[in-house]
Amino acid sequence: MKDHKLPGMLTEYDDILPGAPLAPTGNRQLDRKRRRALEEMETRILNACKADFLCQAAYNMGFNKGLQRGGEFSLKDAYAAALLAANEVYRFGKKRNGRLLKAMDTIVVNRLTTEDLIDEVLKRFGIKIDFADPFDRVQEVDE
Repeated sequence: MKDHKLPGMLTEYDDILPGAPLAPTGNRQLDRKRRRALEEMETRILNACKADFLCQAAYNMGFNKGLQRGGEFSLKDAYAAALLAANEVYRFGKKRNGRLLKAMDTIVVNRLTTEDLIDEVLKRFGIKIDFADPFDRVQEVDE
């Protein structure tokens, strides 16, 4: 049978585990050393896998929490900006801004995707929202 390690690759177990697969040699002491070395390697591999899994899970949890918090702040900013703009441009007061905010919240909560929302604005009003354009994010489109 072939050796499972790459040519020229040495491990710390080469003196105990010469070659693979490991068949019993008949020498109890050597077989015990090999078994222990295999168990130690297996434990190290399992611990490394567990550590990698835990690191990945912790990263994902932190990433998702940060994404959620960032999304919340973005929505809060957008809601506040819309209310201030409605007051400045159309002189909306407390009641109209309250109705506007409730309508905005209903639309945001019930939307399928951001793209669907942007497409709906384009269809209804001919206004294109494009954050990829750093200078003119909101554009009136001629139909």
